[in-house]
Amino acid sequence: MLPKNKTLINQVKNNKISNQYLLYGENLNEINYDAKALIYNLLVSNSNLKLKFEREKLSDLLVIEPEKNSITIDKIRDIAKFVSTKPFESKNKVVLIKQADLMRTEASNALLKNLEEPKSFVYFILLTDNKNKLLKTIISRCQRYDFKTLSPAEMKEKLGEISENEGVSVPDDVLDLIYENSGGSMRDATSILERLMITCLDEEITLEKCEKVLGVTPVKKMKDFLDNVTEKKYKELVKMLDEFWSESLEIELFFKDFAKYCKTLMS
Repeated sequence: MLPKNKTLINQVKNNKISNQYLLYGENLNEINYDAKALIYNLLVSNSNLKLKFEREKLSDLLVIEPEKNSITIDKIRDIAKFVSTKPFESKNKVVLIKQADLMRTEASNALLKNLEEPKSFVYFILLTDNKNKLLKTIISRCQRYDFKTLSPAEMKEKLGEISENEGVSVPDDVLDLIYENSGGSMRDATSILERLMITCLDEEITLEKCEKVLGVTPVKKMKDFLDNVTEKKYKELVKMLDEFWSESLEIELFFKDFAKYCKTLMS
């Protein structure tokens, strides 16, 4: 299991993982994935540990999470106890602090002491979407990686370059849908585009085909449903719901996508 960040990939492959990381930014999916990948490479060395990793039962991993929107000094004291002993099953120990920006002042100062006197087998991974709330001294102690999301315009430009290099034409509405389903992650967007190009090999890429590849509710269905609602065509609405049922379309997913569709129209 490798991280998605290129620098982190190289560190893992060259066995040069740092003892202190700060992963921050808006792209929480990639932050959590790369944190998980680092933990895997630091703690998992056999099938038994892999099973424990999958079940979140690793004894050499301590996860610190906020309670009632704060991380208290008592939580940080748990870290001192945890790192005072050698690893139980792995070669290392890992402390994962989620939403690190929610540490109280006394908790931040207590953590700083642990970071200033690190043990070789102890690794800290701090996650946050608000780096500015952390003590500058904590930030300076960590290797920092910014997982920012791209704007729709930035992603369209980059995806346009990829499709042009491949000699493929991708319509704007398809690019919009790719962006929406990538969460602003360029890596995820590229993966979706590659799947789409493979599926539509030597064929025209259309919104309908992209919807099918992604497994999302077709825009036409949502437009027709909204038209029937606004025009109070109740028989047509019942008919559409029956069709959804016969097509095994998940009603909950449909209404979730429908809400997004309506919100987009209002923006």
